[in-house]
Amino acid sequence: MDDGAVQAGALSLAVCPTDGKHDIRYLGAAGGLFKWLPGDKKWEQVMQTADPTPIPIPGAVWDVWLEGQDCNKVYAAALENGLWSVTVTSNKNEVERLDEEEDEIPPVGSVVIRNNLLFAGTDGGVRLYDLNDDEWRPATTVTELITRQSMAGDRVYVAAWTFGVKYHDACGQNQCNNWQELPAPTNLAYVRDVLGSAEGDPNDPAFWAVAATSAGVTYWNGTTWTQPDEDDGPQPNGDTYALAQTTDGATIFAAVEGSGIWTSADKGQTWTRLGEFNYLTRDLTVAGNVLYAVTPNDGVWQWLLQEATP
Repeated sequence: MDDGAVQAGALSLAVCPTDGKHDIRYLGAAGGLFKWLPGDKKWEQVMQTADPTPIPIPGAVWDVWLEGQDCNKVYAAALENGLWSVTVTSNKNEVERLDEEEDEIPPVGSVVIRNNLLFAGTDGGVRLYDLNDDEWRPATTVTELITRQSMAGDRVYVAAWTFGVKYHDACGQNQCNNWQELPAPTNLAYVRDVLGSAEGDPNDPAFWAVAATSAGVTYWNGTTWTQPDEDDGPQPNGDTYALAQTTDGATIFAAVEGSGIWTSADKGQTWTRLGEFNYLTRDLTVAGNVLYAVTPNDGVWQWLLQEATP
């Protein structure tokens, strides 16, 4: 995708589909936040306005979220270097740090937004930022280290490293502490990412969840976590870094160290390897009919979902 303009240390990608050729793309990397310039075929660093010279958003950006009708609002999570918002205008970027020292917010590594609430996944749990009031709400009851978050309808899922999976559907009048949880997968201590259904509880036949762990992909079978059965053929049982799904939710993708990208059409029960992609992949993103794979050293790659070859 980036035509040789590889940005070293790439970690995360957010894409706003337009016409397929000029999609808005923001990349989080070890050196900050970058925007793809299709005309120049390069990644340009997003800078803070400062006198006398602009300076970059500091540190490594582990997650990027796009918001707004034209995706003109960008949120970048840079752990101890801050949670940043970028408002894109016609002639400049308005950059603001949302977590000031007095807020006492742990390092932020992931972001999702539901209505007026920004869910910040931190080293010390989930924290909420009210985008209407521009202020942090009191800490939630989720206090574990959060590696990634995802959205399914209005449901927010969080991967809680050694503690399993939690999800949240709606806030009460003045609090958002009504979280539900799935236990940590047995012998699969490290949960890196999670996807799941928009409705239902864990005992509901329609409920599903898939987790990326340090020992491979695992899925919720109605009562517990289960790894795919290798009697059905090779399965993604290596260290899994990221998950993604198509817009309609019919297909799930997993990035597995050592064996590339895998795809499942049955909510994680069986998997098929997608092509011969062998690069270490830190993030997967689906936008429109394109699957993007973010590698730290070998660029950003595309797979056209409507075709059988990359």
